Amino acid sequence: MAANQVEYSNAVPTPKDSEIDREDATIDIKHINWEHHGPGSWLSICSKPGVRWVASKAETSRFGPIAHSLVMDWTKHLTVSQSLSRERCPEPDRETASRYAGSYFDYSHDRVLGAVYRPEFETHLHVHFEGLQSDDVAHYALRNAIYAIGCRAAALMDNSAKFADIQQLSLRYFQNALSVYTDLLYMPSGLTAVEALIVMTSYAELLGSPAVEYMLCSSAARLAQSKGLHRQPSRRWKLPVVEIIRRNCVFWVIYGYDKYLSLRSGRPSILGDDDISCEVPTDAPEGSTIDIEMFTAIAHHAKICSQMMKHLFSVEAFKQPPETIFQQIETYQAELEEWQTSLPPGLRLESSLDSPGASRRRQDAVRLQIAYYGSIIALHANIHYPWISSFLLAHREASFRDRVSNSSAKVAAASRQVLLSLKSLVPDLISQAPIVFYYPMLATINLFIYILKAPMAATVNSDLALLDIASGHFGHIYHLTSSHVSFSFPRDAIRIAERAVEVAKAGKGILNENEERGFDTRISTPHMPSQGLFDVRADDLSQTSMLDYWDGLPADFFDDFIVAGDMIAL
Repeated sequence: MAANQVEYSNAVPTPKDSEIDREDATIDIKHINWEHHGPGSWLSICSKPGVRWVASKAETSRFGPIAHSLVMDWTKHLTVSQSLSRERCPEPDRETASRYAGSYFDYSHDRVLGAVYRPEFETHLHVHFEGLQSDDVAHYALRNAIYAIGCRAAALMDNSAKFADIQQLSLRYFQNALSVYTDLLYMPSGLTAVEALIVMTSYAELLGSPAVEYMLCSSAARLAQSKGLHRQPSRRWKLPVVEIIRRNCVFWVIYGYDKYLSLRSGRPSILGDDDISCEVPTDAPEGSTIDIEMFTAIAHHAKICSQMMKHLFSVEAFKQPPETIFQQIETYQAELEEWQTSLPPGLRLESSLDSPGASRRRQDAVRLQIAYYGSIIALHANIHYPWISSFLLAHREASFRDRVSNSSAKVAAASRQVLLSLKSLVPDLISQAPIVFYYPMLATINLFIYILKAPMAATVNSDLALLDIASGHFGHIYHLTSSHVSFSFPRDAIRIAERAVEVAKAGKGILNENEERGFDTRISTPHMPSQGLFDVRADDLSQTSMLDYWDGLPADFFDDFIVAGDMIAL
């Protein structure tokens, strides 16, 4: 028996120590609320290795509480913060329902995606209020999900509307839809159930609740796959062209949500590209609100991001040799650049003002630009973040130096572009949280990291000015939401970054008398943009010579942490 036991134990594969480290197997998660956030997530800086790195660069212990505050502020929005009401709220009357539906189709971001076919929904709404047929859970969920977004869109026309009141009303409609969530998944249903889950996902994105969005999107993807939406309909089915386009639209909307969520959170995607034969729509059915140019651009960008995540962010990708990783980064950098240059003129910022409906078109162009630069940041994040690259590039070869510097410079350049785009962005009650919050915060944190990595760079003053712009943007969000959404991190980041610059100057012997007063007693003053701030070229990499190779840290700096850089304690 003993011999058999030994033979059995030898047959069990055991992971290597390095693999255990990378999989965070030593974390005791039974008694602590942990969240997994991969390199694409800006919360990575709040991990223990990230906090320690910042503290070492700025020679201050104050970043720990700042990071903790950021996590606490953010977790308020991760999930639904209160128990869902078991009582359904009454649906609006016919006139109000029509107004909410019209606002949803006319003003929400969903209008360009066309996930819900407007003529069919308006017919359903008429039938519903006429009482011509019995209701079902799918239509009930879809109606209320559209009300949830539509009431926010309608409030744009009412200057007296208060954010708290609109938020509460929209949440009640969302809870109505969520009350039949189980039925949508497990009871017999059609395409309407998938549409309902998509609109619920869209509302969760609007609400700024990525964990809720992540689960709803996953459910929508599974339900869509169960109905074969990921496959191009066979001609033998003899479906009308309108129905084929509608099915394809629904699937590719889900695909976009899934891939962008995965990119932002660093969590695995649920849809595999090898299983998809569904074609990206090239025509819009009559009466649909879909914007084919915008839809196609989003779908193609999402496909590039999907391959990027597979080959750079997966567990297997982390086992690749550094040379392969750098080659993959170069490949996807080129693909993203090609995608951007191939955008139709109307979706480019420089020409969007000249197009019909210029204001709306310009906002679409801003969204695409921010998403593009956000994907560039994510592409280079593994190399830019020292607490992650220390594992990827365990063997510190001199040949990696220029590539690490180049990745950090590209991250900084992309971050600057995101923050500069904020002057063209007008946040409102139906703004997507990724565009007005996630990507600006991603850019803020990554530019902050770059300043700490290159505190003597020629761009440091203009970069500090951009952090001021970010602080002003989040101040506007605070005002827009009637003080309900508050993040002080950009303002705190300026102080920490200033401290890191002082430390670097002190090391060079050029600290002036005012700077010697010390970090803890200083009052940060706003940095005014220099005349050439907005002329910083994305390809100006001369400052990389100031980048401290491997950040001047010993090779074992991160080795004693049981928590890797992608696990956050909440």
